[in-house]
Amino acid sequence: MQYWPDQTNTSVTRGKFDITVTSLVPSAEYQIRKIQLKSKFDPEHERTVTHMLYTAWPDHGVPRNAMSLISFIHRVRREHPVSLTTPLLVHCSAGVGRTGTFILLDVSMQQMKRECTLSVFQHLKNIRTQRMKLVQTQAQYVFIHDSLSELVVCGETDVAAGNIRIRMMQLQKPVPGGLVGFQKQFETLEEVSSQCEASYQEAKAKYNAGKNRFPDKLPNELGRVRLRFGPKPGSDYINASFIDGYKQRKAYIATQGPMEGTVADLWRMIWEHNCSCIIMLCQTQEKGQVSSLDPFTHC
Repeated sequence: MQYWPDQTNTSVTRGKFDITVTSLVPSAEYQIRKIQLKSKFDPEHERTVTHMLYTAWPDHGVPRNAMSLISFIHRVRREHPVSLTTPLLVHCSAGVGRTGTFILLDVSMQQMKRECTLSVFQHLKNIRTQRMKLVQTQAQYVFIHDSLSELVVCGETDVAAGNIRIRMMQLQKPVPGGLVGFQKQFETLEEVSSQCEASYQEAKAKYNAGKNRFPDKLPNELGRVRLRFGPKPGSDYINASFIDGYKQRKAYIATQGPMEGTVADLWRMIWEHNCSCIIMLCQTQEKGQVSSLDPFTHC
């Protein structure tokens, strides 16, 4: 159940405690609230509690993006440094599966940073003596290893906004292998992205082949925009993907330029998903070839 107020600057009472949300900072994958806690046992004092809700964990399975949870843990540790001696309260529904995954990943990241070693199995064995079934499924156990592997390959890439010029200067310097930092980082990104398992079942279906401008630029099943079903196979398909923004899930739709056979589908998508603004970043013809039909004259 939700145990905090829906709105900021409103209060609820739970037993002998008054809970007030004083601020809310939303993002695409988590929400951070500041909560003022007052106790009738000690009315002269109040405490401030930070509530961090990770919203990108699906009801079943594991997060599809390992770096999403890693970035969230970094954000948690900026709010609650390891140096603090007060405990970090973590919960999900049962307090074992997702909770254990978060704790084991956090512990492993700390060990890797301090000792350059990892003891995932041993840590899990130890914490399971303190609470049963922590890290409940094999998928969660594999996800922890995938996340740590990705962290080793990519490193910590977050940078304070005020340090961006310093970071750019660092990335312009040569690194082992004859590349500059920007090249190395982009190669790493390409390598990690190529390892992501994704299904392109509808995009690669024969009945949808004519709807793809390029056969190697396809939307995967997890992120593709679905049109409302029609009577024919593929009637829900368009070469378009939902993209998360900074503070909002599915804040963007990324799509190809419409073709003769997909202009009507483009307008159908605009209507069904209530798009009120269209950004076009190409000319209708580029390099002597049609790059996008004019959606206003080809319907």
